[in-house]
Amino acid sequence: LMWARKCVSSCIRFKRQYATTNWKRIERTPKPQVRGEVSVLTYNILSQRTTDPFKLYCNHEYLDQNYRRKNLVEEIKSHNADVICLQELDHLEYLDHYKIIFGDLGYNSVYVPQGRDPNLVRGIESTNAHGSSIFFRKDKFSQVSHKSILYPAFARSFTPKILSTKFLNFFTRMWNIGVIVLLEMNDTKEQICVATTHLFWHPDHEHVRIIQAHILTEEIQKLNVNNAPVILTGDFNR
Repeated sequence: LMWARKCVSSCIRFKRQYATTNWKRIERTPKPQVRGEVSVLTYNILSQRTTDPFKLYCNHEYLDQNYRRKNLVEEIKSHNADVICLQELDHLEYLDHYKIIFGDLGYNSVYVPQGRDPNLVRGIESTNAHGSSIFFRKDKFSQVSHKSILYPAFARSFTPKILSTKFLNFFTRMWNIGVIVLLEMNDTKEQICVATTHLFWHPDHEHVRIIQAHILTEEIQKLNVNNAPVILTGDFNR
């Protein structure tokens, strides 16, 4: 209850502070492509099913899924990034919209629903799942390999001597995930390893985020056998 009151209070302060702000859009001038250079965008776009708290201070029409999608896509497109990492992308949004839209713009992609089987197909479960994705330009990269990291699946790798059984049972109920993609640049044949993740949210559980980050970095090392440069992005909930 106390946490909820703090959230409401924060929402009210946010509304008072920014309700009358005159926002100015900065026009971006596209930079010329440099051989071997890579531009990366990372963005937690907020799952549609977690928008309810924002109704306290945000006009409801701005939270409409179609309205949000249109504006999010335009914002992401405006950066013209070589690699796009998204967190909290709803599974059906990915299948029905983002995969198609960015596919038409020349991107391949890898998507992992949060806490679900990476091979999940359309079904009842998928309507309640959001996840993380990595999009990359087809004309610039070829995918070498990729790996999905479901953090709860690694709980069994920690013995009770390292972590208590009670904590491990708690850890297995978290649905956080990571995605790793090993890419090869089409022009230079150099490789880069791109990873994105969404770590556990609760402010009192930093030890959980540390363990999740440890798992992710270990899996990056296993996949990245040629020691290619690593780009790590995500929502770390810091």
